[in-house]
Amino acid sequence: MALGLRPNFIEQRTTGDDVAARFANWFLPSDSPYYSNGSTWKGDDEFQKADSRQAFLTKYADMLRKIAPKPPYQFAYVYHTDLPEYDSSRQGFFVDTNFLSNVYLENGAVSLARSLGSMVSLVADFHVEPQMLLPLDEKAARKALETIRNGSVMSPRRVTVLAVFEAVDAKPDLLSLRTRLKQLLIYDEKMETEVYSFDVTAFNNEDKSTAANNGDDPAKSSKFLALNIQ
Repeated sequence: MALGLRPNFIEQRTTGDDVAARFANWFLPSDSPYYSNGSTWKGDDEFQKADSRQAFLTKYADMLRKIAPKPPYQFAYVYHTDLPEYDSSRQGFFVDTNFLSNVYLENGAVSLARSLGSMVSLVADFHVEPQMLLPLDEKAARKALETIRNGSVMSPRRVTVLAVFEAVDAKPDLLSLRTRLKQLLIYDEKMETEVYSFDVTAFNNEDKSTAANNGDDPAKSSKFLALNIQ
């Protein structure tokens, strides 16, 4: 994905960070003639290692650039949570959404933790409260609990939350994407039945998306990159 934003990124090398080596480690088999898996470029000295690196770039750099995802981008993050008791004074259930503004990309998948090797960062152009009210009157709340009831003794009120992000702007020099919320949905644990769909318009800092048609199904779109179940 970094190559989709900055095609020459694979050639970048600084002290202690050789991007080509990272790609070689990810994509080449352990018996590669160019790279010792998880170790270093093959060769008996710095010149032979430099030759191995250049041979890798000559053979694979253009190929990797061609298969790199290109904008526009969509991402999805899925997690499980348990519905608390119904809040009759607020007419709904509170759902934990504390982390949605702090997700990262880890090797193409959306993650909560960012490691040193991360390349593309997501910059949230939206705001959500740490806990969001799932607004349901008592009748609808009873129906929701019937829908999600799974027979589990430990987690009988477990639901799945699906957050779909779309990139509306990219900064190739920083390898960063400005993202908005496209969808925020609550499902039963197995994602067989939709319980609720939030109107995300008020959460985003902009009203108009430049990334995707709102009618697209993110799970079927070619722009959909990853689904990470936590």
